[in-house]
Amino acid sequence: MKILFYAHSSTLYGANRSLIDLIVGLREIEENFKALLILPSAGPIETILKDYNIEYLIIRSYNWFYYDEFISKIWNNTLLKQIWIAKNKIKKQLGNKFQKKKHIIFAKQFQPDLIYVNSSLLPMGLYVAGALELPVIWHHRETVNDTITNFQLENMDSLKYYLNRVETNIYISRFLENYYSKFSETQKSLVVYNGQKCENSVIIRDNFTILRFGIVGRLNKQKNQVEIIELFQSLCKDDQCIIELHLFGGGFEEVEDTLVDPTNSKIVFHGFKSAQDIYQNLDILIANARHEAFGRTLLEANLSGIPVLALNSGAFPEIVEECVNGWIYDNLSELRIKILELAKMKDRDYKAISLSSKKYAAGRFSREEMSRKVYQRIGSIISKNNDPI
Repeated sequence: MKILFYAHSSTLYGANRSLIDLIVGLREIEENFKALLILPSAGPIETILKDYNIEYLIIRSYNWFYYDEFISKIWNNTLLKQIWIAKNKIKKQLGNKFQKKKHIIFAKQFQPDLIYVNSSLLPMGLYVAGALELPVIWHHRETVNDTITNFQLENMDSLKYYLNRVETNIYISRFLENYYSKFSETQKSLVVYNGQKCENSVIIRDNFTILRFGIVGRLNKQKNQVEIIELFQSLCKDDQCIIELHLFGGGFEEVEDTLVDPTNSKIVFHGFKSAQDIYQNLDILIANARHEAFGRTLLEANLSGIPVLALNSGAFPEIVEECVNGWIYDNLSELRIKILELAKMKDRDYKAISLSSKKYAAGRFSREEMSRKVYQRIGSIISKNNDPI
């Protein structure tokens, strides 16, 4: 079984981490499984790929989508919007047309049984599969033409064409599958939750007097971290406060001085840290994003024994089971009440939901389960494609 994978970026954000987990999981299932990952540029992901001995090539390609602070400001100006779209379409279409020959040459040399495109953002794998008449699995991980996430689609006709052409569209949540149903006329879809290997131990503090809430991820309008910062600014007004807010990720320098009183020791900015460092310094994760297609940080937190407080939006209600691995809230007023309630939680109650969180996540969102579902679908597509007519 030989699969040619396409990644839309060379970062170590959630989509690529999940892709690595998938490739490793498929390799554990199929002894003769061979993967080649195509990256659009050099980047941090290369270190992890080398650690896992995953073969890859760097061949330039261009995404369908763009997001830029500038475009968000001019989106209501019809003329500027059309000029911007035309410029991007020409640049990316010409770039992909020029690079397509290189991709086809390497694909022919590799001779894959199937092409696996790991993002809604990247068309190159679809182009190559069409040229070589190879079957395709398209793994969708983000909403499109969504004013909340701000990924704006340049060509809706292309999206609809390939949604209905590929052998299977995989979605990382029922929320995302339902979102894409308005673009697709086919039922060739499969929901596969992201999975992760459960290998880190649960660290539960004894007799803590301060409850540490946390936000994980780069500052982003969609993720609404500023709302949480403002909420804790109002809750944590003196050193006697028994709750803290810890922020992990980049971009917070912009709000650190403007939103937070520098004398407030209860709101702490950490910057980028490893997952182990993050979850050793949290007791409860807060996820306040809207239209999140899955929420990998929720899974990481749960597997570390950290329960989550999640907004009732996107896929979060699919991931969080009330009082089992966390709690769901509808608005900031509910969140405020819940935070104050949790601050009074007994040690034994926290230990119980901590252990429950890990058990729940390990059983429902394992790397093995994710890989098994994808492997079965790949196998059925390859078998069907190899059957004589």
